[in-house]
Amino acid sequence: MTQAELREVWSTRINDYRASGERVATWCERHQVTPRQLWYWMRKLKGEDEPKQATNKPQWVPLQVEESTSDTASPLLVKV
Repeated sequence: MTQAELREVWSTRINDYRASGERVATWCERHQVTPRQLWYWMRKLKGEDEPKQATNKPQWVPLQVEESTSDTASPLLVKV
């Protein structure tokens, strides 16, 4: 069995476990796997179903500046 096939099998098993509402020990006994295997694969596959977002990409945020009518307002200095 290839690694991709193994991941698919365990992904299906994990979804089945979550949908069952059973305790880990009960589900594992019924499906002839150990709780250790189930927890291992749940950790290994955690977040793979969610699309990965680039965290290092800069994002531009629009900024609107309004003129201050107060003479007592202190200026804001921004250095880049």
